[in-house]
Amino acid sequence: MTTLKDLLKADNVSDGSDRDEKYSDCEKDIKALQEKIKEKLAESARTLPKIFDEKTPDKIPLAPPLRERRTLKGHFGKIYGLAWSGDGAHIVSASQDGKIIVCFYVFFKPHVHLEKKRGV
Repeated sequence: MTTLKDLLKADNVSDGSDRDEKYSDCEKDIKALQEKIKEKLAESARTLPKIFDEKTPDKIPLAPPLRERRTLKGHFGKIYGLAWSGDGAHIVSASQDGKIIVCFYVFFKPHVHLEKKRGV
């Protein structure tokens, strides 16, 4: 097991003055690196195109709140998948209860119910 005295001897540090020098050198290096980072950030800020000009407001208006239009019925579990058909007239939904339902989107009237069968 190494002791503090062994560590100090291994580093050739007899008193705290050498340690203080190393600490101050590290602080200087850190400050120099921080300055380099600030310079690079300032340089990149000048070269990047401005996203907003003077005419645009600082705050972008949020989207209007969403509201429920229709309720999809027929599932007993959580719905984990929903997709529109290619023609945009039908919706296909799948849930944890094992059902896949194809609905006409205007009336949400189910066309097809596919259920998972148990057994072989």
